[in-house]
Amino acid sequence: MKRAAILVALALAPALGSEFPAWRTSTRGGAAGRGRAGAAFLGNAGPACAASGSCRKAVCGLRMQAQSATQDPPRFRDVQQQLTGVLTRAERHAMMIGSRSARAASIETSAGTAHSPALWQDTWATMPVGHGVRFNKRFDEHLGQPALQRAVDQIHQAALTAFSQPGSCQELVFSAEEVTQVRKVAYTSYMEGQRTMTKLGQLLAGRMMSSGYECRSLVTGESGADTEEFRLSQEVPLLLLDKNLGSFDLAQQQLSGLLVENPEGGEWRAGSIIDHSVEFEAKGANDMAVSRVIAHARPRAELWRFISDAVFDINCAGLPVENHHHDSMFEIKILAESPVQADLLHHDMRRLILNDGELRKLQVPITTESRNVELISQTSDARKSKVVWQGFDFSIQVQTLDEYYVESELSSMAVRAKEQACREHLCQELERRVSLFKFSRDLLHWLFASSSMRHPPSSERIVVKLRQ
Repeated sequence: MKRAAILVALALAPALGSEFPAWRTSTRGGAAGRGRAGAAFLGNAGPACAASGSCRKAVCGLRMQAQSATQDPPRFRDVQQQLTGVLTRAERHAMMIGSRSARAASIETSAGTAHSPALWQDTWATMPVGHGVRFNKRFDEHLGQPALQRAVDQIHQAALTAFSQPGSCQELVFSAEEVTQVRKVAYTSYMEGQRTMTKLGQLLAGRMMSSGYECRSLVTGESGADTEEFRLSQEVPLLLLDKNLGSFDLAQQQLSGLLVENPEGGEWRAGSIIDHSVEFEAKGANDMAVSRVIAHARPRAELWRFISDAVFDINCAGLPVENHHHDSMFEIKILAESPVQADLLHHDMRRLILNDGELRKLQVPITTESRNVELISQTSDARKSKVVWQGFDFSIQVQTLDEYYVESELSSMAVRAKEQACREHLCQELERRVSLFKFSRDLLHWLFASSSMRHPPSSERIVVKLRQ
């Protein structure tokens, strides 16, 4: 596996609201050697700097990592950073313990209350359709836009009728204008969702980190020229978040002006985003012993797969039992120092109300909808809660630092990658056996991950017609 990490000093403009500096990276050769990454500025420091030959500007560190996407698929976390974090865990442990409040200490004698059954039980009704595939009779995801919701509900209802009435034959009719609008709305909804997710993550960080916090943007990118990918982490001025920027917006600014060299032909190409997240890290000790809040959005291209997982349950030998009812396109992780503290925070997710002062500080309009974070479901197995805020679903998971570091280890990531590959292979096998399962996945992919207007998928029981 090709892997390298270098530290590059970036000159930032004095104004906190300025954009990220443009720079370029090479994925081969040079003093670093074959397979390593080098970086150079594109000369955006300004005429004054060019004339003087030096810049008196704030300097921050940026870590870049290049690796083979074929050998190690893109992941949400920067493994190099997390392995580095393990080395400072003892120091962080000492920092957090000293500041526990009386409230946190008192629950150590009554931790059982944090493990009490969730307020909502799993009541999702399913219908077996054969070969270990079950169809969920209800689709309860909040996709943020009515037009997007209607399109998915229409597909779900047609599949439900086909499964429950085997002899029936239906028609789904879409106009070209409707398809174009749904795809446009899906993009708009994703952009608004990742901004809302970042704002909710910042609200949680502000509530839980009384000592203050810093913000970083993390992005995984590639040039498209070969199998090389790279990961970048850069500090974000908090004033920049006042512009209502989300993790994807920050990632776009971070890659602005970045070029990656093709190791075969020497051609420089613009970098593109594979994955992105925003991390809020505590500046010091706080009463809740919270170290970090991480807001991560799945890639937009995964929307069709997420909807498919919400519609179908797959329970086959060789695959771990998965429960997708608490998942979302937008995920927030809260990292606490101890299991007791994590259990308390997980319990607090049952009734999360934001006060006007918190909303006003981050320039969030004060309404009944913005004050209340509605709990949809909760499971104690992985301390996951699914909530709705500002019209979007969010998955909030509370973990201890130890749990997070174990999850971030290369061996754990390899196991998950293998499970995901096995699951996808099994889905392809099931598509050959269950025609409506294949049709539903093909139609979702065509609607949300394709730009084609020709030849929509159909099946023997559901015919899709495209009206021009």
